Amino acid sequence: MSTYANESKDRIIACINDNTTIGYKNMNFKGKMQLTLSAKCQGEGTFEVYTDDCKVGELEYDGCSEWTQKTLDITANGIKNLLFKFRGTGVAELMDFTMTA
Repeated sequence: MSTYANESKDRIIACINDNTTIGYKNMNFKGKMQLTLSAKCQGEGTFEVYTDDCKVGELEYDGCSEWTQKTLDITANGIKNLLFKFRGTGVAELMDFTMTA
């Protein structure tokens, strides 16, 4: 896994392989929310989404060479860590994510 800037100078996380975990600390969850992930994957893969140790869902990215946004409804409350665990045979890149109420 590595971080670099793409052509538009956005920072992205690249070279994400099977079992890679990406974490964000102390996120403020406010009940029912939508999480949108912008990623792409060469091959087949799934981003499992966790708040602390609780799996809240997953987003599949199969053979998308362009940046693709996928949305997941989640429910969590309070300050928790947000984790994305990649599972798959491909190599993925993560541009960003948003959470909206």
